[in-house]
Amino acid sequence: MYSYRNDPLYPTADLTLKEIEIAQNSAKKLRAHAFMTLINGLYEKKVDSESDKAIHVQTTHATGALK
Repeated sequence: MYSYRNDPLYPTADLTLKEIEIAQNSAKKLRAHAFMTLINGLYEKKVDSESDKAIHVQTTHATGALK
């Protein structure tokens, strides 16, 4: 039976706690940026449907807070 743990394409890695924390922080920043991009797109779509002048919401406020 196939097991990804025995697959050479998925090598195992021994990570330190610091490396895991760095990866988690990077993932949080990426999720925050993706969320703000989604909200910005929805907002622009709503504003576009109401009028031709869309107001761009700056995503740097959310991502800047996590740095």
